[in-house]
Amino acid sequence: MCAMMSILVLQFANHTCLGKRALFQAMGAAWTAAMVIILLFVLKVDPLTTAHQCMGMMAFESGARSVSWPTVIITKRAELLGLIAFVVLNFMVILGDTVMYLTPNVPNDEFGFRPLGFWRNCAFFHKQHDFLHAALCILMCSISTSFVKRWRHCYQKQRVRLFVEPACLVSVAMILHGHVHAAAGHEHLASHPVIANMAILIALTQTGTSILHMLHPGQAGGDLALKGGNAPTLKLCRLINAFLQFLPAFFLYIDTFMEYLGCRYEVLLIGEPGDAVREGLTLENEVDTYVAGAVMLAAFALATFILAEPSPDGQKMTEQSMESQGLKIDMD
Repeated sequence: MCAMMSILVLQFANHTCLGKRALFQAMGAAWTAAMVIILLFVLKVDPLTTAHQCMGMMAFESGARSVSWPTVIITKRAELLGLIAFVVLNFMVILGDTVMYLTPNVPNDEFGFRPLGFWRNCAFFHKQHDFLHAALCILMCSISTSFVKRWRHCYQKQRVRLFVEPACLVSVAMILHGHVHAAAGHEHLASHPVIANMAILIALTQTGTSILHMLHPGQAGGDLALKGGNAPTLKLCRLINAFLQFLPAFFLYIDTFMEYLGCRYEVLLIGEPGDAVREGLTLENEVDTYVAGAVMLAAFALATFILAEPSPDGQKMTEQSMESQGLKIDMD
C-alpha cells in the first residue's frame, strides 16, 4: 500500500514547481518504475489492482493538461515512453488471452503459449477484457501521434482525434457498464457502471471542448495543439472537462485501495452482516460514498490548479476600472 501511495505522491508533486526540474523528473520516473517492478514481481500484487491505479493516474494526467489545453498533447520523450509502456501493458493483456501468458502474481512465475482455439473457448468476460484493452491501445496510440510536431498541428489529424478518442472512451464505457465476472465468494462492488458513466461524460465534454476551440475566434486558427485561448468561454469549458476527468481518477484511486487492496474489510465490513456497526451499509451506498469522496477530491484538485495560475496584473478591479466599464458603485 505504501509503495502505491508513494507513486501517487510523486505524481501530484510532478505538477508543482518541483516537476519543472529535470532531476526530479528523472528520479520520479526511476522510483515509479522500481515500485511497479516491486509490486508485480516481489510483492506479487494482482496486476488488476496495479492496472486500476495506473488508469486513475492516466485520467489525472489528462485532467491536469485539460486545464490549459483543449486536448491532450505530448511533446516530451518521457511522456511518449510512458504512453508506449501503457500500450505494451494493455497489449500484453490481449496476448495473454490469445497467444502467450505471463502470470507474475502466482508463487511460481509462469510463462507459456496458449493452445490453438483457446480464445474461442475462454469465458466471455475475458473476450470483453480483450476488446476493452484494444480500445485503450487505440486511445493511447491516437494521443501519441501528437508527439510528432507536423502531425500535432495538422488540422486533418486533429479532426481524426476528435472522433477516435471519444469513440474509444464510449466503447470502454459500454464494455464496463454491464461487465461481470464469475460469481465470487465476497461482496462485489458495482464500480464498473460508475466508471462507465464517467467515461461517457468525459467523451461528451472532450468533444464539446475540442469543437468549441476549433470554431471560437479566441483560439488561434482553431489549432488544438496550441495552448487554450483566454476567452472566458474557452477557459470555462476546459475547466469543466478537467473536472470530469479528475472524477474517475480519484474514484479509481479510492476503489483501488478500498476494494482491490481490501481496506474496506478493515474499515467498513467489520463484524458480521446484521451487526450494529454495519447498520446503513449497503453495496449501493458504499459506492455512492466513494463517488462523493471522488467529487470533493476532484473539486479540490481543480481548485488547486486554478489558484496556481498566474493572475494578470489588471485582474483586480479598482473603482476607476469599474467606472471605465460603466459599472455603478454603491458608495454607501
